[in-house]
Amino acid sequence: NLLQNLPPTPESDYVIRNQVNTTICHHLRAIDKSDGRIVVYGLPGSGKTISVCQSVRHVIENENCFQSQGCYWLKIGNISNDQLIAKLRQLIISLGYKCGIYAKSLKELNNLITSMKEYKKEFSSKLFIFDDICNPEHYQHLAFAKSSIVTSRYNLEGNSSKDIVIPISEHFQDDEIMQLLKKRQMTYNYNTINDSQSIYAIKQLCNCPPLIIDMIISLYMKGNLDWDQVLKIINNQILPTELREYKFNLYSLFELSINQLNEDEKQLFRLLGVFKAEAIPIQSVMSLWNMNEIETSSLLQLYHRKSLLIYNKNNRYCELHDLMINYLQRPTDLHLSFAEYRQLLNQKLIDCYLSRCHSKWSTYPHDDDYFYRNVIDHALIAENDIVLDEIMTDFNWMEINLKIFKIRNYLHQNIIDYMDYLKCRNQNWIKWTPILRILQIYDQVMLPHNVDLIQTLLIYSRQYDWILKRTEELAYQNMINYNKKYWTVSGYPRGLIAKKMLSIPAELFLLNQYEEIRFSVSEQRNGQLRILGIWDNHSKWCQIIVKDYYTYKNIFCLSRPRRAIRRQHISSDGQVIAFHCKKVRNN
Repeated sequence: NLLQNLPPTPESDYVIRNQVNTTICHHLRAIDKSDGRIVVYGLPGSGKTISVCQSVRHVIENENCFQSQGCYWLKIGNISNDQLIAKLRQLIISLGYKCGIYAKSLKELNNLITSMKEYKKEFSSKLFIFDDICNPEHYQHLAFAKSSIVTSRYNLEGNSSKDIVIPISEHFQDDEIMQLLKKRQMTYNYNTINDSQSIYAIKQLCNCPPLIIDMIISLYMKGNLDWDQVLKIINNQILPTELREYKFNLYSLFELSINQLNEDEKQLFRLLGVFKAEAIPIQSVMSLWNMNEIETSSLLQLYHRKSLLIYNKNNRYCELHDLMINYLQRPTDLHLSFAEYRQLLNQKLIDCYLSRCHSKWSTYPHDDDYFYRNVIDHALIAENDIVLDEIMTDFNWMEINLKIFKIRNYLHQNIIDYMDYLKCRNQNWIKWTPILRILQIYDQVMLPHNVDLIQTLLIYSRQYDWILKRTEELAYQNMINYNKKYWTVSGYPRGLIAKKMLSIPAELFLLNQYEEIRFSVSEQRNGQLRILGIWDNHSKWCQIIVKDYYTYKNIFCLSRPRRAIRRQHISSDGQVIAFHCKKVRNN
């Protein structure tokens, strides 16, 4: 797939802006031959993302550029440094790499990527599209991408004199407006506007950003009075603080478009303001509206026709512009503050999620990555202590989170945020520290495709009573409900190994404990259920042992004196083992 994650931009929906697209394509052809970075900047709603996606698709499909590795599109948005690390780690894994996924900082991650053996051959020849960089400082941490094109509301020219900077026009030309008008009339059967006065009125809107022009045309106004009303509204100089960059009152136009809906449609649309400005799977919208998929899809198509949001029916998600999200989060009740209204919106979403899964949070549809990434954030804003405790003690939910994202960053940040929440309320937040430690170890030794958090907690939480008790409860339920099987460790290293462990700082104790009892398990459906373990690692008694799960008898034993076993694996049928070791230096 040469167009990895690139959003669709069908010609039936979007205008092709020949002048800016020609410029972008020219520079894309240049960096295909000799690397380079392109920055496309302009106000939100000016059409940066659409023009970049159109141009990238054109040069790859029609001009055979970037045929070696293709392109990879990634939405950045308004995020923190930790969130950017999570996005980049997920990017690395999705491209099939393992190196670099343990980095703790953006600088370290960048260095690890560029030091990868595969980097020069594959990583450096791929075109990366980083969309909507809101924090200019994040741009410098994307230097690993030798060929890239980014969009931003800021001019990032100061970062490097070699970067190609393209300012995008913040308004349509006359012919582009008429082109969009014809597309809307053909696609949605809008009334044809051909009287000279209406066309003149539309052309007066040339100074509006494309996002706004599209919404105005989607209003399919009739008569001069309506056009006069639109012009009066957008020229209202009483602007909210967050719109100070614009010459027009966008919020009044949003209001005008929303008011064309019936009451039920208005209320349901306003509820969408609870979501973040990212792709929202239809599952989350179905939960929020308490509708089936057919009803939800039909309503999302209506909003799409009115340019209130973007709905991708094939990929089953919708997305609202961040300007629209900001507008929808303004209180509709003048007696409510912004914080109070936001809390009510988020409580509504949490109630809907709860109704969907009946407090069995890990049973929520696994194809809704938005839920598993953001439900804790929404519960924190709603200040719903009961739901927060339910989710954060549902280790099955945590396991699904790790399986979906293949990294622990999102879950790790959820726990950190929850601990801060408890700390502010003078509640017991320290008890969550062991979970963070176990996750850190888990992230370093478990493969993304082999996730079993419950099994891991059964082994490494023995000194934490509440974690072990809760894990045993969930393990028992999983055995009854899903026929899963688990095993526990009956003993831990003693003697010389235990003495060495006592001299290790407390925060490293658990990690060393894990190092001494690493394991791998075969799959019962492929043969015998067997456990491969390492005993007395690093010592002269170091052994690799394979045991039968049911009898716990030794099936195979191999001595490897004074060896540090770093990695080990048993085949799914339990017949073959592999390991990597290093000789321990004599003390």
